[in-house]
Amino acid sequence: MEVVECPRTTTGAVANQTLRRSPDEILAAKLEETQFSVTEFLEDLVKERVFADVISQVSTREKPNSYFAGSPPDVVFVRREALLRGRRSRLAYVYARTLYLAAALPPSARNDLQETDDPIGAVIVRHGLRVERERVCVEPPLLPFDWDNETSIYARRYGVKIAGKPAMQISEWFLSNLVVFLSADSVDQVGSEASDFKIDRTAP
Repeated sequence: MEVVECPRTTTGAVANQTLRRSPDEILAAKLEETQFSVTEFLEDLVKERVFADVISQVSTREKPNSYFAGSPPDVVFVRREALLRGRRSRLAYVYARTLYLAAALPPSARNDLQETDDPIGAVIVRHGLRVERERVCVEPPLLPFDWDNETSIYARRYGVKIAGKPAMQISEWFLSNLVVFLSADSVDQVGSEASDFKIDRTAP
């Protein structure tokens, strides 16, 4: 899948823009190669389960942007902001902004997103939804808010189709807590059959 630069937008925070090139490049390459959801990829990388620390989740009937131009009028969208944190370490690894069309998900999946701390990727996998990721582009690395002088090492935005129709638009900022996991040696086994790390997805 081709990766392009997103249109530049103004971000709220002013942070250190110096990137550690090696982790940035390793992470971008591994994300491009993986067939996993972001949740599965992240758990395999950091060797712990992750959960969604939801910052906000609000419904709106305002059609947000051209990606959803073909959607029927007066449909409900949900704007969701969350930090993906390690369930054991509580470290924040990814800040994600998601805009999704509520009707594109089955009611049971919508309930999971509203009532549990499962990340979107885990919900998609559990409900067996067949998704297509498209329009991957690279975001400016600055976080769109001022959060403890944190800066991301890599950021991207993409659309997600379900049943061939636009269902979600997701922006992800991968945070500096991931750097320690991104040496060449540490990522060689991520997503490979040789990895001995397995997540028990039946565990609470």
